Amino acid sequence: MKVQLRFALAAFAALSLTSFGFGKSPDGKPVIVMIAGKRSHGPGEHEHNAGIKLLAKCLDEAKLGVSTKVHADADWPNADELAQADTVVIYSDGGGGHPALQGDHLAQLGKEMKRGCGFVCIHYAVEVPKEKGGPEFREWLGGYFEPHWSVNP
Repeated sequence: MKVQLRFALAAFAALSLTSFGFGKSPDGKPVIVMIAGKRSHGPGEHEHNAGIKLLAKCLDEAKLGVSTKVHADADWPNADELAQADTVVIYSDGGGGHPALQGDHLAQLGKEMKRGCGFVCIHYAVEVPKEKGGPEFREWLGGYFEPHWSVNP
């Protein structure tokens, strides 16, 4: 299991961090901004905060030369931090409560996507409404989960 986790993390890093060179941490490392959604289930179920913290820890311990910045409970990064991100990762529930759909977050992400920032959504974070988030996620991720249309096997 440990070997599979390391392989998955290495694959994640290789696939999502190919756009290095945009933002750098003070020590010159590419920056991964990680956002966990609000708590929505009981203990041990859909642990967004624990999951994103574990992923950040694994990336840090893998010594890939990246800097991770974790935001728990749907805390949204400020504009300067987003501008520094090489990749933004969101692990959350989907639907109308998605962290990317609150306030002007879609516009903020759009600005960073235009400059070439990477974007990764984990688990239900790929689910957004067709009218708000759908067009953006289709452009940024290549698709999204649309309730009552997409098939969830």
